[in-house]
Formats: sequence, C-alpha cells, structure tokens
Amino acid sequence: MKSDRNKILINDELINITRRIFYYGCDSAKDFEIKYGIKPAAFSRYKNFLLDVLGEYIEEVMLPNSKTTVLRFKTDEFETPFNILLELYTLKKISEQDFLFFLETMIFFTGENENKSFQLKDLYEAIHIPSKSGGVSISEQTFQRNLKELSEYGYLTRSGKSIFRYTKPESLLAFLDAETLYHFTAFTDLCRNFCYPAVCGHYLLDTVALINQQKQVTYEELFRCKHLHMGQVLDDSKLWQLIIAIHDKKIISFKNKKAKMEHYQPYKIIINEKDGRRYLFCIPLENSEDNRFLYRLDKIFDIKEEKKNSCQPLTSEQCEKLYLQTLGKSFTGTTAFQGKLQTGVLIYQTTFYNEVHKYFPDAVPKHVDSTHDKIKIEVNSLRELKPWLRQNLGKVRITDTSDSTAQDMEDELTRWRKKYGIT
Repeated sequence: MKSDRNKILINDELINITRRIFYYGCDSAKDFEIKYGIKPAAFSRYKNFLLDVLGEYIEEVMLPNSKTTVLRFKTDEFETPFNILLELYTLKKISEQDFLFFLETMIFFTGENENKSFQLKDLYEAIHIPSKSGGVSISEQTFQRNLKELSEYGYLTRSGKSIFRYTKPESLLAFLDAETLYHFTAFTDLCRNFCYPAVCGHYLLDTVALINQQKQVTYEELFRCKHLHMGQVLDDSKLWQLIIAIHDKKIISFKNKKAKMEHYQPYKIIINEKDGRRYLFCIPLENSEDNRFLYRLDKIFDIKEEKKNSCQPLTSEQCEKLYLQTLGKSFTGTTAFQGKLQTGVLIYQTTFYNEVHKYFPDAVPKHVDSTHDKIKIEVNSLRELKPWLRQNLGKVRITDTSDSTAQDMEDELTRWRKKYGIT
C-alpha cells in the first residue's frame, strides 16, 4: 500500500475548475483556457472526471443561441440532503492488489475473529490475496508492511515488541447505549455544519450511521444549514494541511495569482462570520517590508513545507503580538498599508449603539443630539467599512475620513437617489 499510490485524486487545478462550475456554471472550455490557462485537453480530462464522479449531480448543457457547452451542477438541498462535493475526497489512487489486501483483511477480522488477535504468520497463511497468475501475489515482507500501515491508520491494533500481534480495535461508539448514540449522532450532525474542516464531520457521521444500523437506532437529519457554505469543502484538504503546519510551527511556501510566497509561518485561520470566507494569517520571516499577512484560502495553492531553510519559527508569544498589532485595528481582516492607520468619525442613532460597540468597544461616544451619538475610529482600512455602512444606511454614516471614503459614500448615495428618483 505505497503512499504515492494512495493519494486523493484532486489537485489545485481541479479544485479551481470545480469551484467555478459550482458557483457560476457559465464558463466554457475556451473561457477556462483564456482566464486560467487550462488547455482544452486538460479541461476535457477534468470534465470527464467530474461527469464520472458526480454523475447525476452535474450536467453538460448548451448555452441558448450558441453552440458553446458548459458544465453546471444540479442540486437541491431537499432532494440532495448531503454535500455532493464530498465525493471528490472519496477517490484515491490505489492498486488492485492493495484494495484486495485491505478488503480481505477487514473481512477476516469479522465474525468469530472480530475480538481475536493474530500473529503475522497466522494472518499470512489465512488471508489469501488472489493474483491473475494464480500464484502468490504478495510477499511476507510486503504483507507485514501493509499490516503496519493499516495499524498506523487505525484499522488494526498492533501489540508486542519482537513478535507483533494484530487485532481489530473496537469502536468507542460501540459502548454507547441507544439513547446516548442518538444524541451523539445529532451533535455530530450539528457540528459538521460549522466545525472545519467539514469533511471530517461528514465522514464521522457516516461511521456513526454504521453503528446506528447495528444497534437499530433511527436518526433523520435535523440540520440543513451545511448548504450555506457547502462549496467550502473544496478547500478542506488545504485547510487541514495548514492546521497541521500551524500546530507543528512549520515554515511554508505557497503560491497566489501574483507570485510564489516563501518563508512564511502560518499562525491562524480566520473565518468571516458574514460570508464564511476563510483566511490564512501568516507571518513573513525574511521579507520585513512585506506588510501583507492575510490571504484568502481559496486564492492560494501549492502549499508546501519548507524543510530546508535558514529561518527560525517565531514563538507563540511573538506570533500573537504580531497578530494583535496587525489586526487589532481591523474591521474585517485587512492589514494596515505601510503600518499607517486611517481615521474617521461615525455618527449613529443611539438605538444602534450595541452594533457599533461590538466593532469599536474602546471608542468613547459623544453626544450629537437627542437621537444621535458619534465616535472617532482608527482602523487599518476605511474601505472595508463600506459594505457595513451600506447595509445599515440610515442608522450610521461616516464623516471626516482621512481618505476619500466619506465622499465616496456620499457620491454613491447621490447616484442611488438619482437612479430611483429620490430627491
């Protein structure tokens, strides 16, 4: 079961194609070549792959009044209660021999052998892996190496020092009674909707479903909010890679559309509570002039650990200090340009105080009139306040900005009024 033949069949290029098809469904093979540099032959391979894997949930359609064809997803959260994009993570490169070894070994440890332990020689004699020639298809050394790999993955338990014995571990869930198992299933169902990476939660629920079947526990899905950001699972392998790098304090390199970024220490994954977008906060260890610490997860790719470099990772305390310095004055995650803060004055209705205080807890309000107060704010970028100001138009407005944001908002409001005939 060689690791290079046991990899998930997805890559950054396939992920980007799938994301465009999932969210928009309007790009042809020519569009992908012009916009993303994906050659028609490569796109054709990916297209056939997606059609094979996702089957009835994706279709090739012809645009109206055109001979151009595009791929589109056809999903409905009620007709398709699971996230179909998870199917991309179920496919792996694996040889026929490795697959048969896994299958035959798992079958052997069922029934009367389920709670027994066996030595290597006993298993080698008992488990027969068929070969096309009819002879021995796997050596004892390979057999032992494969057993060790199954033990590392948790499918088997290996005990002993010089002579190893193998047994199938009993699931922790097997000890739960029916009522507790039902509540555990519901809790797992809930958490998989907002605990990332979501792939883990989805497949944990599949495992729980098998235990439920054995114990005759009936559970129907209670939560459907997973469809709010279901496309995010496309970045879950990337997310898990970064989580491990953060935990182990590894130094990484990655690419974005502009360049290859080298010698970065990842520190936090930040999730926007409004749109669900995920960002990587990382620290440049060599380029001290690089003031950009935040990168959207779906905009970076080819993440690799730098095993040979002269950079020393920062301590957790150093990283936290830089994190607070960088994002302490951020509204949605933008870093300050060249370290310079921007200022402005927010005038808001007194009934809107709680919302303003949530984002600017340290600002001291001053009285304007009987229905309005104001505060002075310092932020990394005033531009990132614009969506919030538009959303709460009539409740809050901005003035006296150190850049053109106040004038931009006023001009924008004038255009809206003119467009809708409001004087």
